[in-house]
Parts: sequence; structure tokens; C-alpha cells
Amino acid sequence: TPAAPQAGTADDEIVNVYWAWSNDTVSAGTPERITAGGRTVDAATPDAAMAALLAGPNDLELEIGMTSAIPDGVELLGVDVDGGVATVDLSAAINESSGSLVEIVRLTQVVFTHTQFDDIDGVSIRSDGADIDEFGSHGIEVSTPKTRDDFPEVRAFITLERPFPGAMFESGDRLIGEANVFEGTVQYVVT
Repeated sequence: TPAAPQAGTADDEIVNVYWAWSNDTVSAGTPERITAGGRTVDAATPDAAMAALLAGPNDLELEIGMTSAIPDGVELLGVDVDGGVATVDLSAAINESSGSLVEIVRLTQVVFTHTQFDDIDGVSIRSDGADIDEFGSHGIEVSTPKTRDDFPEVRAFITLERPFPGAMFESGDRLIGEANVFEGTVQYVVT
């Protein structure tokens, strides 16, 4: 299991990876939401972020209920970025049959992990080198690039991207993330 991010060399960088997280405090709808973890990598690239995602949650993330909807054995075959779209080529195991929510979360994990980069607005999926129009056994339409806005059913009201579980938070550090709320009204408490 990957280690939690920690201080490394001056050349190390941090990328976010996105997990499913059941949150029993959600007042309406499904409790499954996307949340962020972090990984130390040599260079913050889409390839490095996807490799970290495929490695799965670390022990701390698992302990607090974070999981991955990506099946074991999925391999990254390549990532190409052009015109704001990352084309992510994954082995056929990415389309393993699961429940529709699991397949939506799986696709969302890939999209969120790539769209953290400023030059990527959308994600196209390939499987074993071939373009696909439908993802998973429930036929999620992927003929056009997907963005974070395509997944409102699994976006949390507040997704905290920094700090992430296991990271140190010191006076003067900033909270970084996004809110999925009505009319831009965000309420939060830091404890």
C-alpha cells in the first residue's frame, strides 16, 4: 500500500488522487462521494498521478473509509494531452462489470485525477488503444471528453484537496478545494 505523502527531496512534488468515500452525514442522495488524497511523486504529471491512482489508497485512507472503484489489474497504457483534453488509455480491465454507481465513481476518479492539472479541462477514455463510446457494463457515454461537471451525483458539497489525510497543516497554510453548493454559499468549520 502506498505511503502517505511526506516531506521528500526538494525535487519531489505532490499530486492529488481521488477516492470514493462513503459519508453517512450526507442529508440527501447517495453517500458515495469523491474525495482527495495526495501522493509525493518525482514530477507532477498526469502519468504520475494516474500511476498513483492505480496503486490504490494507502493505509490511512483505507482506515478512514476511502476506497477505489478501479479494479485490480488495470494498467496505464498512456496519457496524451492535446488542446485541454487528456486521452487516457487504460487496459480493458477498466471496463469490468460492476454496479452503475461503482462504474460512475470509477470514471470520476480518472477524470478528477487528470483535471487537477491546469492544462486539462476534459478527459477521453481509450481501452487497449481503441477509442470507446461507452464505459463499463452500464454503457456510460464517453464519446465526448468528460469534465468534473459531468458527475454531480458523486461530487461532495465540499471537496478538500489540500491538506489531505495524513498531511501536516500549519499556521498560515491554505485550504484548497472546491465547493458544489447552491449560489456559491459555502459554510465550513476547521477543527
